[in-house]
Amino acid sequence: MEIVIWGVTELGRFLVNNIKVGNKNIVPKAFVDNNSKYWNTRVEEILVISYEELLKKKNLKEITILLAVKNAKNIFQILKQIENLPILRIGIVSPKVLYANSSVNVLKNQGEIIWYILSGEKNRVIPRLEVNLIDACNLKCKGCTHFSSIFKNDSVYDLSEFKNDLIQLRKVGQMVRLRLLGGEPFLLSNLDEYITIARDIYSETDIEIVTNGLLIPKIDEKVLLSIRNNDVSVVISPYLPTLKMKEEIIGRLDRYRILWYFDGEKILQFSRNLTLKNTHNAETANDNCLSAGCTFLRKGKIYKCPFDGLINDFYNYYELEMQHESGLDIYQNGDIVYEGLVNYALKSVKMCEYCVENPEYIPWSIKENPLLNSWLYKDGKSV
Repeated sequence: MEIVIWGVTELGRFLVNNIKVGNKNIVPKAFVDNNSKYWNTRVEEILVISYEELLKKKNLKEITILLAVKNAKNIFQILKQIENLPILRIGIVSPKVLYANSSVNVLKNQGEIIWYILSGEKNRVIPRLEVNLIDACNLKCKGCTHFSSIFKNDSVYDLSEFKNDLIQLRKVGQMVRLRLLGGEPFLLSNLDEYITIARDIYSETDIEIVTNGLLIPKIDEKVLLSIRNNDVSVVISPYLPTLKMKEEIIGRLDRYRILWYFDGEKILQFSRNLTLKNTHNAETANDNCLSAGCTFLRKGKIYKCPFDGLINDFYNYYELEMQHESGLDIYQNGDIVYEGLVNYALKSVKMCEYCVENPEYIPWSIKENPLLNSWLYKDGKSV
């Protein structure tokens, strides 16, 4: 068996020395990447080749390709490139293996790899899905892309609706990565119930709770036990108040043997790109968007990004005479839903016309009860 890693990423570099076939360590034969700057260079002593060079290999039927990328847009692009090649297998590696420092055994199905079946109805995979369990947050960040400052603590995803929606999506395809967030998910006293439901439905999925971490030192033990027992990771956003409590947060998670990681070193700025006029180049905005590929589930519908799914709540809060029609009904034929998912990840949508082509960066700050202009590109003074 010949292993090829697709993606010169941190995860890809990690895989070089952490792949097994049975009990035997195996070194990949090559990297593949669509970025020409890597071609004909060596990473971890492994040669990086282009897609065109991959096609020239005579033993494609003996090759297993491991995708070491996290972004849904990139994953769908790569799958479109290689799905018709006569290769042995395609596997999407869970980012969790990097943070857990665990080996990947290509002969076992342990949740480390989601295998992309090359034919039949199972030829459907959801690389990444985000869902707000609660829209409100205890940290009121100016320019939050989830508009968390305008929501109250009763803005909760109904538990039974959450369960039904995940069951329906399970019919659409296997999920690589499910991110439970908000708002701040630890505001939910029954977060353990959401975690259990998600794990029961998606037994092999990499499930993450995305949090600012501030509530972790005092969260109920039942929630922490549920996180550990259901093999869920905690992804902590390194806001300045969070970093002041870093040792306390880590200490509590470590005592419960919970896998955690900080998503970056320090958040010092936010990007801001929203306008009230649909005058922008949607394709350019999509190409430059940090949220492209952040497929968002909300109340029985899939949206391209949080803006797309939450914008009407924003309009209503500020009493704007605007409404945005969007969303993909997940209670349709699975093929239709999957095609819509792929299109959302790869292409622009109507909402992209309300985002500037090049985001503005503003210093991170807290802004309770924000004015309308606090959310708008250049405070609404320029579009």
